[in-house]
Amino acid sequence: MAEQFSAEVLHKRAALDRVRRRVAAIGLIAVTEHLVVGLIIFAHAMVDDPGKRDNAIGLLIMSGIVAVLTYVAVRIIVGGRLVSPWFLLALAPPVAGAVWVL
Repeated sequence: MAEQFSAEVLHKRAALDRVRRRVAAIGLIAVTEHLVVGLIIFAHAMVDDPGKRDNAIGLLIMSGIVAVLTYVAVRIIVGGRLVSPWFLLALAPPVAGAVWVL
């Protein structure tokens, strides 16, 4: 009876840990994607200024770096493989921003 109880408790703890990791990953995505989109919007605002085109390109590069770092952090939090099709989704906002800005 004690062995069954222990197995059940361990299973519930593992399930709770999985939920905690997913909630942390979703929170990280929500916060950092706002940063990525904000960098893209600032780049769009700067690109029309003649002397600030280089700054706009720098902001786009920064948005790409933040997106990739977010992807890596989320994959580490949830315990997944780093090589995944989700990487393309992580690069979607910076790529779309580059098309919009440039």
